[in-house]
Amino acid sequence: QELPSQDILLYSLFSKQNFLDILRSYIVFETENNSMHKKLCRYNQYIASNKILERMAEGKGGVIWHTQGSGKSLTMTYTALKIRRIEKVPGTSLENPCVLIVTDRNDLDAQISGTFKHCNFPNPVSVESVEQLKAELKNSTGKTLFTTIQKFTAKNGETYPELSSSENIIVFADEAHRSQYGKAGYGKAEYG
Repeated sequence: QELPSQDILLYSLFSKQNFLDILRSYIVFETENNSMHKKLCRYNQYIASNKILERMAEGKGGVIWHTQGSGKSLTMTYTALKIRRIEKVPGTSLENPCVLIVTDRNDLDAQISGTFKHCNFPNPVSVESVEQLKAELKNSTGKTLFTTIQKFTAKNGETYPELSSSENIIVFADEAHRSQYGKAGYGKAEYG
């Protein structure tokens, strides 16, 4: 006899390993409009976040496909919180890594960094200039940085310098594919 999907959901949620993992890393308290809201991950955010950590342990990157409004800022927040809560990322040499979140527009950068800040994420840093980006990446251990991809653009004819040789940096790129449209389209929106 096939189990109803609700029973499968409840069984999966309340397995000891999953339940403790959700309690530790997948509940945030976000301040919105002067009120606090408790937010629990959706199953797709939980699966995506754990898949990210699994892929990192395999030495691989990957793509998480989210539709508009499906909670990708929260998925990044949950994943970064989990990374911050573990001393060493299992299966990797990453210890207290820098989490660098790169977007292609100022408004998206503000939205994602705002989600982290509203969820009381510890010490998020919004990078405002190329000089600040270079300075932050020189000693990046344990930092969570937010920036736009345009700060990685070299001036005509120049080679962009290496900002860090550290292997202790995790990059989350949101809407990165749009930087590939035309020579400098960047989604044809405000950027800087």
